Amino acid sequence: MASKKRVPLIPGAIFDLVYVEWLYSRRTLNWEPVESIDVGTLLHISVGFKIQDESDFVTIGGHMDSDMQQACASMTIPRPAIKRILVLQKAEKINT
Repeated sequence: MASKKRVPLIPGAIFDLVYVEWLYSRRTLNWEPVESIDVGTLLHISVGFKIQDESDFVTIGGHMDSDMQQACASMTIPRPAIKRILVLQKAEKINT
């Protein structure tokens, strides 16, 4: 049986589409007794186009225009906070 060719999620994407697991920080708003401070879940998940990949941080864009030259709802995540990055789709072209 011949395998089907996988169709890219976003044809012509010039940035990798990534899934990122990262740790969030928390702060209290008021003075609280130490025993009442509940940190809760700090692990967050984001999906977007990896528009910057630096030694100290990764920036993903949540929305891109059709030419992939402008991003909206971008987020920069410090590298130490990142637990895992999975590439959902590799870029088809090199970003110049």
